[in-house]
Order: sequence, then C-alpha cells, then structure tokens
Amino acid sequence: MVNQYHNYEKLRYLVITTAINFELFIIALIQPKKMRKIVILLLYLSSFLSFSQMESGLRDVKKFGFWDNQNSEPVIILNDSTIYIGLEKSKLFFEPLDLDDSKLNELIPLTVKDTTYLVEQSGGVVVKYIDRTFTRIDKSFTHHNQYSSIPFVFNDEIYLLGGSGLFIHKNILIRYDFQEKEWFRTPTFGDIPNIIRGHYLHIKINNDLYLVASEGNSAYREGAPDSSWFVYRLDLTSMNFFKLGRLNIEHYNISRYTHRNLFTDKLISRTPTPYLNIYDFKNNNYTTIDNNNTNVFRADTNIIHIEENTMLAIQQKRSVTKDNLYYKYFDSDIYVQNGEKHPIYIENNMVFYYYIGTSLAIIILLLLLGHLLKKWHKNFNLVTLNTKTKTLKYKGNYITKFDGIELDLLIKIANTKGEYISYNELLDLFKPHSDSYETLRKKRKQLMRTLSEKFKGLLNNYQTDIFIYHSDPMDKRARLIKLNEDIIKIIS
Repeated sequence: MVNQYHNYEKLRYLVITTAINFELFIIALIQPKKMRKIVILLLYLSSFLSFSQMESGLRDVKKFGFWDNQNSEPVIILNDSTIYIGLEKSKLFFEPLDLDDSKLNELIPLTVKDTTYLVEQSGGVVVKYIDRTFTRIDKSFTHHNQYSSIPFVFNDEIYLLGGSGLFIHKNILIRYDFQEKEWFRTPTFGDIPNIIRGHYLHIKINNDLYLVASEGNSAYREGAPDSSWFVYRLDLTSMNFFKLGRLNIEHYNISRYTHRNLFTDKLISRTPTPYLNIYDFKNNNYTTIDNNNTNVFRADTNIIHIEENTMLAIQQKRSVTKDNLYYKYFDSDIYVQNGEKHPIYIENNMVFYYYIGTSLAIIILLLLLGHLLKKWHKNFNLVTLNTKTKTLKYKGNYITKFDGIELDLLIKIANTKGEYISYNELLDLFKPHSDSYETLRKKRKQLMRTLSEKFKGLLNNYQTDIFIYHSDPMDKRARLIKLNEDIIKIIS
C-alpha cells in the first residue's frame, strides 16, 4: 500500500530535519554571544528550507475554482471557509474541513462521472463536492511526497504521476481507490523517465498522456533543457511509457502559464513575451504566434468551462479577493493559429536505426566472413607454388615428392603469370643434354605425364589435370600450355 511507503518517507524526512535542527540548536547554546545569532539564523533557514520543499509545489497551483456539473455553475474557493457559487458569486457557508497540512483552495479539481473531487497534488487528501457540500472521503493523510505531480482521471479513477518530495524526484504512479479510500501504487512499464513534473508540458488525449520529462537526474530550471529531455507517451490502457523523441522547442520555459485548448486536443503555453506556443502532440508540431489575446493567456486565468464555441474563465485584477475576481467569456476564435509549424520533438528512431544498422552490419560481416571462408577454403585446397623458394605446399604441408626438373617445369610455366606458353619452349629444360629432338620430345611427354599423375594422386582427383592445353591460333599444329589455376596457386 502506498501509505506504508509514504509513512516511511515521512519518518525519514522528519528524522533528517529534526537531526539538523537539533544539531544547530546545540551549537547555538555553546557558541559565544557573537556567533549565537548567526547560528540561530542558520537554524531558522534550515527550518525554512526543510519545509519550503513541501510548499514549492503549492506555488505552482493557481486555481480559483472549478465548474460544478451537478448545478451547472462555477465555484470559487478563496480559502478553507470562503466559497462563492454561481456567476453572482453567492457566498457558501460550511464548516471547515480537517485537511491535515493541506488547504482547500490549493487542492486540484478533477471530475469523475460529473462529480468534482478535490485532490491534494502531493498525494493524500481527497475531498468530494456534491450538493454544494464539501466532504473529505479519504482515510489517508497529506503525503508530502509528490508535489508538482500530474493529476488526471482515467476510467473514472484518479491518478497522480511523478512529482517530488522528501528531497527526491519521483516517477511513480499512484491511484486512489474509492472503496478502500486509500492510495495504491500502480506499476508502469517501458521507457519510464526519471523526472516527471506537473509544471512541465503535459496533456491527456483520450487514452494517452503526453508529457515532457527527463531521463536525467536534475530538474529543468532555466534556459533550454539539455539532451536528457524527451517527450513521452503513457498508454493508459497498459501503463506503458514510450519515449517518442528528444525535446525540440525554441521558446520553452516551464515558468510560463500553460493550459489546454478546450476546443481541441492542443496545449497553449506562454513564451517570452509576446509569443504563444500552440502544441499539437498527436501530430508532433507546434506553432509560435504573436500573443494578441493577453487577456486569456495569463497566469491568473482559470479556465473552468466550455459550452459550444464559448469558454468561461476566472481572472483577477489585483489581489485574490471576491471583488477582484471576475468571470469572462472567450470565443473559440482566440485559438486561431497562423504560423510556421515546428516539431515538438525529434523522433526517437535511434533504436530503430541502431537495430537496422546492426542488422546490416551483421549481414555484411557474415557475407564478408563467408567470402573469406570460401576464399580460405579454396586456397587451403589449392597447391601453392612459391617460385622464389621453389617449394610446393598443400593443406599447410610442404610437398617433397617433386624433383628438381619437375619444379623447374612448373616454375617455367608459372612465370608466364597465367598466360599460355608455347609447348615447344619446355624443350629448353632439356637442352643441356645432347639428345636428339625426338628424344627431348619423349622426355617432355614423360615429364608431363608424371607431373599430371603426381598431382592427381596428391589431390585425389583423377578427373582434373594440372595442365590446360590450347591450340596456337597462329599455328594450328602447335600447342600452348598453362597451369590450371583451379588446382595450383602461384606465389612469386
């Protein structure tokens, strides 16, 4: 159960902060008077910093009210006991609720089956609004664990995604169980980002939640996000994260006011004045336009309802009081966009390209390896003749059964480098002998026959000859000869 986890986190938080403050208190007692004031100041700052984290998420929430679907009227919440209903802002009196460390006007309104629920963004408190009555329905407590989380409703259930608390960034998803009246952790899968915050761009479209998040370890502050910032899609039917691509927004600033275009599935964000960004996550594009409608695109604007082509919003003049809050209607044409479209994210095809590239590399490697193996196998089964060392090798072993004149004949033919040589030129090998021409021819014939038989026996192949013969085109009576390169390889 989530509360067990939160109890541990809360205990850890209290132990750490208490230890720090106690240590500073002891130091303050033993320090001289001149130093005591400084230490006390540090004690104060420690307490402030300890609890500022809990308050940081609340500063991001600017909600004046919500739309009551049951009574078809707006509701304004200024504090835990000051409520105004209807366009006439009639005051609604009721007993303040026990909300632990939470405040009613800082809870996030969510609609489930036309009923409004107010949810603590850090997790814990859940308040139901029905029949113009606020009722706390949870058995939980203020978690202090998921400030700046992303609240949303899916399949009539309330979820909180990500946030931060107790000095840790969170990427968890919790669900409120209406039967148990407690929060339970819901497992997520896929490319889960490390940092998920509600004040980063996000929008729920049908069964998908699009969000800007980080796979790094530090939250985005000022300036452009670094290379660890991506756009993700959370498939709510499977709770599977998909990393769509790297964030690619020129004027992106999380401190600017953002709201959904209620007439479409687009998101609106103020950029450095005087621009607006209109985001279309489904089609991966955004348009930067001049902000000519500053009345609606303001941080103090609370858009609460839409009917046909008209939108109702709450705005403020100065401080947040009843008199300074007013309703205003806007037509759908305020969202008319004309401008050049840019991609919100650079599609994350690196994995795809990696696998394609890896597959091609493997295929090429296998082909190359196959070619080399084939070549090696062929060379391995060839007789190698080294014309310089006058040696023959076969399958890695030297061949010694060939005598000197046999090697000389092979070398003489090999020196033609694959070209044919006249058959009669081989007679020169026997010229030192004073034999007749006919005797030399017989010796040559015998030598050729002996070499052929030796090679056939060596290779155990009696079908293929070591020599290839061809008729001399200049003299049909004469023959030409060369070595069979399918049997012998020449090294010179």
